[in-house]
Amino acid sequence: MKLLLLLSIIFLFTTIIIASINHDPNNEKNPSFYLIEKDERKCPKPKCGGYFISMLNEMGGEKTYVSELSTDPKLNGPMEIAEGRQMIGYGYTNRPSSRHYMEMVVIKIFISIQITISKNPHAQYYMIDSTKCLKPPCPMVTHLLNQGTDSHIKSIKNPFMSIPNIDEEWMTSRLYGMDDLHSIVQMTENDKKYTMTGMFIQVPDPIIPCPKVQDKCHGKEINVYSLDSNRCPVWMHCTMPTNCHVPMPKCQDGWDLHSFPSHPNGCLKYYCNPDFITPSPKIKSN
Repeated sequence: MKLLLLLSIIFLFTTIIIASINHDPNNEKNPSFYLIEKDERKCPKPKCGGYFISMLNEMGGEKTYVSELSTDPKLNGPMEIAEGRQMIGYGYTNRPSSRHYMEMVVIKIFISIQITISKNPHAQYYMIDSTKCLKPPCPMVTHLLNQGTDSHIKSIKNPFMSIPNIDEEWMTSRLYGMDDLHSIVQMTENDKKYTMTGMFIQVPDPIIPCPKVQDKCHGKEINVYSLDSNRCPVWMHCTMPTNCHVPMPKCQDGWDLHSFPSHPNGCLKYYCNPDFITPSPKIKSN
């Protein structure tokens, strides 16, 4: 009888310890950036079929299995997963007391832009902030993710700006963390010269949907627009139709074509946008 009572006390004490570990509030206070890869093993869930995560910029790149990705209340909108693309998640791991496998709780999600470019296994992951100065070009500040290391650099070689028909204002905004969206970039460094080899866009993009497209013109007049840094149409003025000779481009794989009647004469302007971001509102052209 005493032995049974002793075993019951030990079991209860062990359960309390495990529960306190599984629900450690400090896990939520220390989120990190992880590379997320789909588990392609074939066996019953949750043992397989989840994800492997590895902390960015960590030596060895040790992978940890998580049975699923769940969302933190801080996540902007539903979690978006792009099949076949590299993903980065900002969040923390958690082992619910009712489950045998860990999960990753995602606060922010980033998806890789598809571009043909040579990869470098030694590239590291950064966020970049622009600065203001009296005499341009102004230096930039790089933040080495998960390491707390900041550096000032003068320039970055950015092949992503050379993507055909890229929206440069949108790209610049995302690169430097404007509009409350901050991209993650992979970069190599050689003799203090930095080259981007990868770029991950935070989704959803934009965070707030574009407002309704304004239509103020009448008769044969054409509404003319520009796009803001969130790719939302901004009405500019009305104009009469004119002959436009702008060939329709073809976007490369992983990119979607978008067009709108542009300033000054209403001719269509074309952009290629990543196919996983929220499409820009469609605009009727006369």
